[in-house]
Amino acid sequence: MKLLPSLNLKAKIKESATGLMDVAQMIVQVAVPGGGSVICFAVGKVVVGLILAAITFAVAMRLVWRRKHADQTRSIQWLPKWAKLSCASGALVGSAVLVEMTKLPVRFDQPGFAMFNWLIVLLVILVLNAWFRGAVKSWINRPSAERSVTEK
Repeated sequence: MKLLPSLNLKAKIKESATGLMDVAQMIVQVAVPGGGSVICFAVGKVVVGLILAAITFAVAMRLVWRRKHADQTRSIQWLPKWAKLSCASGALVGSAVLVEMTKLPVRFDQPGFAMFNWLIVLLVILVLNAWFRGAVKSWINRPSAERSVTEK
């Protein structure tokens, strides 16, 4: 004999929550023309807006950083034009020598030619140019004997 009725509260709350969600979905589908597609479109716009805001924030932070460190960049000595030209020509000559040494087919009439070979050649030119620029920059900015004597 039971004196108190079984309430089974958990099942009743779950049923009412499910019913409430169904009613909310119906209200959204009736109130918003197009139903879920419009909501997905709006959420997509919000996500794209957040991404663009993050990119804008990153660009602004980069510009602030560059402005703060402008004094340091002014002290860096840039390469003169003759040094840039000599580095570029050295990279071109070096890549031509490497192509001839490895017999890499870079002409259309050569057997085994592929357009990918030109990508390799461009990569070699870029790497050699960067290496030559670093070497020339360190050679130009090396401490001279006259400077070291006057600084002491």
